[in-house]
Amino acid sequence: MPQNRTKTGQFIKGKSGNPGGRPKVPAAFKEMVQSKSIPALESIIAIMEDPSSKPGDVFMCAKLILEYANGKPTDNMNLTHGFVGDFSLEMCSDVDD
Repeated sequence: MPQNRTKTGQFIKGKSGNPGGRPKVPAAFKEMVQSKSIPALESIIAIMEDPSSKPGDVFMCAKLILEYANGKPTDNMNLTHGFVGDFSLEMCSDVDD
């Protein structure tokens, strides 16, 4: 049994399940990926602006651009429960109008 677990297999309070942390991304890999980011974005824009592109492809390209430019929007839900079988669901938006 690992030293960071109890007899039942649960993590001991205050002990990490991953003491070494996340492995580092090799610098050569980061450099290669970063060097391809502009051509990748140009390809996405070309697909989005091409009149012969399928509507679904245009949508996915636009979605990618919006998600990476602004960050994915968060979905918030409030669930209130009154009596048995009685509940309401409210969608919340953090977007400023």
